[in-house]
Amino acid sequence: VTFTSNGSISATVTDGTNTLTANATIDKVDSIPPSITAVTANNITATEANINVTSTENSSGIVKYLYRYSNGTLPSTWIEKPSTATTIDIPLTNLTQLTAYTFEVKVVDKADNESEVNRLQFKTLEEPKFKPVIAAGLTPIKWNSSNDVVPTTDTDTDWFDYQNKKWANAQTADGSMWTWIPRYAYRIIYYDAAVTDNVGSGNIVGYSDNRGLVDVNGAPSTTFDRLNGRVEVVFLGVDNFKYYNGTSYVGDVRLNDNTNNPNHYVVHPAFSAVRRTGYTKKDGNFGNTAEIPGFWVSKFEMGPNSVSKPNISSQRSMIISNMFTLGRNLATARGISGGDSNAMTNTQWGAIAYLTKALGREPDVNTTTGYITGGGNYIVNKNQSTTGNTTGVYDMSGGGWDTMSSYMVDQNSGEMDNLIKNKDTKYVDVYAKGSNPINQNLNYQANADKYGDAIYEVSSNGAANPGGWSGDSSYFSHSIKPVFYRGEFYSCGYTTTGIFSFSAHTGELHANPCWRRGLYFVTSVLFLSVYSQLCKFVLI
Repeated sequence: VTFTSNGSISATVTDGTNTLTANATIDKVDSIPPSITAVTANNITATEANINVTSTENSSGIVKYLYRYSNGTLPSTWIEKPSTATTIDIPLTNLTQLTAYTFEVKVVDKADNESEVNRLQFKTLEEPKFKPVIAAGLTPIKWNSSNDVVPTTDTDTDWFDYQNKKWANAQTADGSMWTWIPRYAYRIIYYDAAVTDNVGSGNIVGYSDNRGLVDVNGAPSTTFDRLNGRVEVVFLGVDNFKYYNGTSYVGDVRLNDNTNNPNHYVVHPAFSAVRRTGYTKKDGNFGNTAEIPGFWVSKFEMGPNSVSKPNISSQRSMIISNMFTLGRNLATARGISGGDSNAMTNTQWGAIAYLTKALGREPDVNTTTGYITGGGNYIVNKNQSTTGNTTGVYDMSGGGWDTMSSYMVDQNSGEMDNLIKNKDTKYVDVYAKGSNPINQNLNYQANADKYGDAIYEVSSNGAANPGGWSGDSSYFSHSIKPVFYRGEFYSCGYTTTGIFSFSAHTGELHANPCWRRGLYFVTSVLFLSVYSQLCKFVLI
């Protein structure tokens, strides 16, 4: 028997007289296993990770990879991923946040040789709390150390941190900026002494919570002084009614007992997707799953061509009916995927005001007489934002009056047709009238059960200057001026300007009022919307 270097074999047999020779070729046998040279975990989030595997095979070739993983004991069964490539990605999904995982992988070649098992360990990240909803047409943005706007992604852990006054921001293709208001529940506590920087003093005299307006004993009451109040908020899970206690989501704010909701928080009505005319705490959204996880508000008062940008003159001299129509068309005009839009209501304004106040501060006044958004230089004027930094909402105090898509029922100034047509939808807040609709205080008292709009809960009466929190003006709507304004313009140097200011107007052409807008989107469980303040957009 003779073997040759090329793999052939020759055999000769003889009996001394006869000789027989046979030749054959033998394929080489691969007995060398492949090897794995690198395994890395990339794009780790709270629920996903991508495992990249690099291997080598110099003989018969790779046919498959086998892997398994667990946050405890590894399973005995391997998962097969057929592939002839020497570099592959293995996506892992449905992981648990803040959990350590062990991942093992081996590669198999055509000769059924297996590599040694390669092991990798990684830990998932924490699920972002109060995470904004990003749809096509919105790009997450943040500010770098040089205060330049830079794009980011919704998985960036540095994008927002609401517990430390860093609000999430996004941008549309036209350069407009938007700020996210996450879903929360709140309560207001009233004292018999002054409240400074949202810190109470003296004795507690009452509450505004899921029981309505009640005195210190929990009995319904509107007689105590509401000027000395502080507001507290708790952020909610995006698809449930649990509230965040600083470390985890617990309880249920829909329930009023000492186990689930001991502090009587009420879900802010701005986050109800089905709010209708006359919505009050007595109706409640308790048990109602039609909730939105938050909304986007235009960062600045709207400028010409309906943009939300700094250092431009806000758009004014429009009748409210036209403002409402522009607001409703925002989603389509800006290419927001799956979006709807409308002009901002008192309820959305209140949601921003309460969240701002809960941080312990109020924005400085935009004192520009030319209605310049962001006070001219929003980086320098960061104290004019709701957070005291560039991530907040600007022009909520001063600038121009922000016209609301909110009015008193059965009143029509002739400029309100689109508001009246939409009065039974979530796009408009409608207020009750008093026994004499020309009397602001009677109208004001007729709406004592309205909540979340930063009007009755944060003021002493409906016709006072000042009459609201922080010395802000409080003028309720009436039969001649049924439309609401918020924030107060500053061109006259008003000292009662502030985030809690409210006043009334006809909704007709005027040089002082401006506006905002918003959008909403449907998700699998909740709604994301974008609303607008007729001087700003709001995306919900």
